[in-house]
Amino acid sequence: MDKFMWLFIASLLPATTAWLGADIFARTSAILYVINVLLFNLATAFLRRQVTLKNHINNMQNLNRQENVSFGVNLVTLIVT
Repeated sequence: MDKFMWLFIASLLPATTAWLGADIFARTSAILYVINVLLFNLATAFLRRQVTLKNHINNMQNLNRQENVSFGVNLVTLIVT
């Protein structure tokens, strides 16, 4: 995907958050919110990888581990939702 598409995903977070906040018990808004957060995790990982490759940064193991844990937690949240 293009970098702007990943940034577009980030711009959807306020909309899905507001929809979830309007009716906290609605299943559809909760599922779309979690999917949006998962896509945001992927976008963050992709954009961070692009920046580190362009700047030749090699010591990113800790951030990669944190990204994987965050993605795993959000994936479990999606399954539970």
